[in-house]
Amino acid sequence: MQRRLVLAQKNTDQLIDSAKDGKETLVLARQNSDQLVASARDGKETLVLARKIKRMLKRIDCMVPACTNKVRGGLPKDRNGFSSQLLKLLGYCCEKKNMLLVYEFVGREEA
Repeated sequence: MQRRLVLAQKNTDQLIDSAKDGKETLVLARQNSDQLVASARDGKETLVLARKIKRMLKRIDCMVPACTNKVRGGLPKDRNGFSSQLLKLLGYCCEKKNMLLVYEFVGREEA
């Protein structure tokens, strides 16, 4: 009888520990879910930014075709400094964003 009581107590302790672990796992899963949502939101903002940059570059290319020519990747290369200054400004404004992704998107759409 004493042995059954000890085994029951151990089983109860294991169940309590298991429940605590399950609760911690649930909390971690919620935090991970929140991080994934924030990451998706950042990705969407980066994509919107890439589209805006693409439209702006197309407008510049149409407005001053004599001042720009294309280089690999679809970004304009300047002859008089105009477009490089614009790209520096865009880089400064978008410093917190993933500009490699933006440039990759713009180049892929141009191809």
